[in-house]
Order: sequence, then structure tokens, then C-alpha cells
Amino acid sequence: MKLQYVCDKRTVARKILTMILNFSFKNYLSFRDAQQFSFEPISGKKELGPVRVAAVYGANASGKSNFIDALNFVSHFVRTGFAAGDAQTRIPVIPFLLDSNSINDDTEFSIDFTSDNEKYEFSFGLNKNEVTYENLVVYRSKQPSLLYDRTSVNGMQSIKFGSSFTGAKKQLWDITRKNSLFLSAAATAGSTVIQPAFKSLAYDIKHYDATRYANELTEIKKLFIKGDSRARVLSQLIKFADIGIDDIDVRQAESVFGLKEPFVDLKDIPEEARNIIEEDFKWSFSYDLFFHHKGVGDGLWFNSNQESEGTKAALAFFFVALNSLSSGTLALIDELDSSLHPTLLRDFVSLFSDPETNPNGAQLIFSTHDVTLMTRTSPMEEVLERDQVWFVEKDSEGTSQLIAAMEYSPRANENLGRNYLNGVYVPLPNPSFHQLMAQLMKEGADING
Repeated sequence: MKLQYVCDKRTVARKILTMILNFSFKNYLSFRDAQQFSFEPISGKKELGPVRVAAVYGANASGKSNFIDALNFVSHFVRTGFAAGDAQTRIPVIPFLLDSNSINDDTEFSIDFTSDNEKYEFSFGLNKNEVTYENLVVYRSKQPSLLYDRTSVNGMQSIKFGSSFTGAKKQLWDITRKNSLFLSAAATAGSTVIQPAFKSLAYDIKHYDATRYANELTEIKKLFIKGDSRARVLSQLIKFADIGIDDIDVRQAESVFGLKEPFVDLKDIPEEARNIIEEDFKWSFSYDLFFHHKGVGDGLWFNSNQESEGTKAALAFFFVALNSLSSGTLALIDELDSSLHPTLLRDFVSLFSDPETNPNGAQLIFSTHDVTLMTRTSPMEEVLERDQVWFVEKDSEGTSQLIAAMEYSPRANENLGRNYLNGVYVPLPNPSFHQLMAQLMKEGADING
């Protein structure tokens, strides 16, 4: 089944807002050295535009989550670094910690992307105390145009504006703290020239934790209460998933453990924060999701506490797909296969690869251990293509490396999944683990004392 009805006329008519092209970074978490990720297509597919899907494979603790977190850090720091801090706020960046030098070096990021059909290049470096450089370039023709270039020398910060930067300048620089991005400060102050770049980085990159989906379920409740058309689509999708559910609904909850109002004293909390807490509490506890199960006769409705985690996870990721595909945003999902059945996982990933279900150019980056997505048993079975597969490996010094499958020059019909399991691309977990455990079990007397 294809989600051919997820986009209304307004959505189809809108321009593609954001497309990530390239992302590089260094000295972040387990990645000490410079890493390069790209959504650029392989030769012969350039007319199709940027790649829509990237899957990241690697052993446990190899650094897959850290790569996804690096891109999420950029979005989060752009969005909140100025508004949520003050002059004394430490920047929450973690450099590589397993040598004596990297902890004193800057962490650096660079990202190429399109926004409103214009290409931007944004880069910055930082440590826990300050942003040490920041640069934003826009392509309004084939030639780059500088918007601004910020530097820091011996703690003295300065900024240079290009001719493409229109509007207020000095006032915006005056409010920029050394521990925040100029991009964030200028956007907060209402500068229009950088709004497309700010919006794309701050709000068009969405991070999801596949093992936690309470936020998505809360948003789904709101769709039903407000009569949003996406609620109807979700009902159709959950029925089609063939997991025994033929309808979903949202109803007033009787109570949770007998509570009808927040169980903490909010009187000393500022009014704005109190209103947010009360609103979240209302949607989390005052309303509940109900699932109708097929059965003898009319079947039976189960509330969310009675429903399986698998059903709720599937519903949450249907919601993620709807949001991303209809808005054309980038979804970052860590351990996607941890919450979805392999069949649903294949369908979910395929939604982003198919132009019919992804007319707005939404992109997906996810980590997984599911090798079947890149295993070729027939031309129709393979979900991932060569330029959609990435590997992460960690060396003896504890440093992670991000490697594109294309670096191994795989043939067009190469069975990536089989080769990956055979250790052709990156080392697999130590195969002697089984033998080691067997030996330990033979020494059971010593283990048991």
C-alpha cells in the first residue's frame, strides 16, 4: 500500500523547503577525525536530485548513534543556543575524550543544504565556552555569496558581512553572545535575510528515539481531538498493518491512578512554564488512545495501558512518516528496527525512497542492524541501494569512522547484505565470542564460586 493520500493540494504545491546535501564534522563524541557524509547521488542518478534515504550499519558501540547525534546537535544548538542561555551558559558539546589533545581542540561542523530552492553552506566551530568561528554562504547563482563570516582571535570576536546580508547588522552583532551562534541571535531578533537558513536547520531536522515514542502518541491524541485529517489516515494505516486493529479513537480518560490534576505543586513555577506543564499533563493524562480489536461479535476496545507496545510503536512511526512526507523534512531515527517488525520496517523505509509517497523530498537517516534491507535475493527484494548505505567502525584507539558503502566500489548488483555479514566492508563483532562463552561455561564451578 502506498500513502498516496498523505499530501493535500497545498502540500503538493509547496516548494521543497529543505534538502540536506553534505554534512561534515570532527572532534565530536567518538569521532575524533574529520568525517564526511553526503546525500549526493552516484553518477548516472544526478538528475533525480539528492538521495532520500541513508542507513547506518555497524557493531554495537561503534558510533552509529553518535553520528546521528552530531547532526541533531547542530539543529538543537541553532534552535536553542541563543534563546535558552545567557552569558554564563556552558555550551553542551562533548569532544573526543580518549586522548590528551582533542579535549582542548574545537569541535567543528559544516552542512550544505537547500532552503526555498537556494543552496546554503553553514559552518562553525566551538568549545564549551565560545563559538570560535561561524560562516554562512548562499548560492543565488552559480557563484557563492557571503552572508557573514565570524572569527575569534585570542577571545576577541569579530564579524564581517557580505554584500548579500541586508538589513540591520551592528544591532544584531551587539546582541550575539560569544557562546551562541549569530545565526540564532539574528533569527530571534527578526532578521529576514537568514530566516530560510535558520528555519531549515532549526525546525526541518527532526530527531526521534525509536525506543521512546510517548511524545508522538501525545501528538496523535491532539490530531483526533482537533479533527485533523491525518487522524483518519492513521486509522487507515493501522488497519492496513494487519495487526488485529481495525480502528483507533481518543476518549476522555477516567483518571490515572485516581489523579485528575497534576500531582506536583505548581504554584511557585513561573506562569509560562506552569501553563506548558499543565497543557502537557492534559494531553498526556486527560485523554487516552483506544484501539479496537477484531474478535467474536463486535470485538473489544483496549485503552493504551492494555495495548501492546508493538502496536503503539507502529502507530507512532506511521505518524512520523506522515509528518515527514507531508512537510518534506529530515527524520533522524536511532535504532529504527528496535520498535518495528521487519515487514513494517521495509515499508517505512520504502516510503521515503518512492517519489509517489515522497513528493516533497523528505529525507531519512536511520541506524539499524537489519541486514535484510540491503540483501539482494531478487531485484524486487532489496530496499536500500548502494548510495544509501553507510558503515561505522571503531578502531583500537576508540575512534569511530564513517564510511560510505560506495567507497568499496560495489557493483550495481552486489549483495551488500551478504558481504557485510561476511566482513567484506567493516569488521564484525569478534567471532570468538561464542567460543569464549563456551569455555567460561565449562569453568562453571569457578564462576559459581
